Amino acid sequence: MKFSLATITALVAASAPAAMADGWECNGSWGDGGLKRLSFKFQGYCENRYGQCFLAAIRGKGLTVHNWQCWKRDDGWWQADLSTTMQYPPA
Repeated sequence: MKFSLATITALVAASAPAAMADGWECNGSWGDGGLKRLSFKFQGYCENRYGQCFLAAIRGKGLTVHNWQCWKRDDGWWQADLSTTMQYPPA
């Protein structure tokens, strides 16, 4: 499984929600057993849906998403963490 920070940034940035958000930042990625864990934060878009717009866009890119978590941080940003087993782009 090959994920670079650039790939993750490109994946989230290419989703329509990222283009419409007031701001978003990649927090990074790391191995999580046999999965790859991804983390990013955003503000100004899809807050009323707890980031589900991002989840739909990521799934729309062909990735299988496991353990999606999204919450509002104390600094006003929202953070989303997810795990995936597939590479991007899918083979």
